[in-house]
Amino acid sequence: FEPRRNLLRLSIPYQLGMKILPFIYRKGEVLKREFLDGKIILDVKIDTEVAQSLKEYIVKE
Repeated sequence: FEPRRNLLRLSIPYQLGMKILPFIYRKGEVLKREFLDGKIILDVKIDTEVAQSLKEYIVKE
């Protein structure tokens, strides 16, 4: 059984990006990372439930 992986594009403030990057590296895969106007843009591949908890964290911050 392979967990479902989602492709996500995150465009978040730089500070928040630096906080969650280690988490993403542990739980998934970063396909692309770029910095633009004080934001970090990430293309990541992570499991559905990880994506959900990440989304909740970002909304909370």
